[in-house]
Amino acid sequence: MRASEFRRDGALTVQYRRPREGPPSYLVWEPGKTFICMDRSSLLKAVKWPKYTATGIKLREWLDEVENNTPQETDAPGEPESIF
Repeated sequence: MRASEFRRDGALTVQYRRPREGPPSYLVWEPGKTFICMDRSSLLKAVKWPKYTATGIKLREWLDEVENNTPQETDAPGEPESIF
């Protein structure tokens, strides 16, 4: 899957990454620091953009879009469902 990115120029860049092996993650850049968050809640806690600001609203909408467009993992990928 291609990386998806949210950007607010000069203040915040968040890139959703889904590697071939390992869990998906968010690579976050803010001026002076870069870090990785493993899920939505840790990302929102780390970036500290309130939900009532324009950037906070757009970030949460982008997260909803990324989560809705990401295929969910199954217990046994590649196996057909049972007919019985």
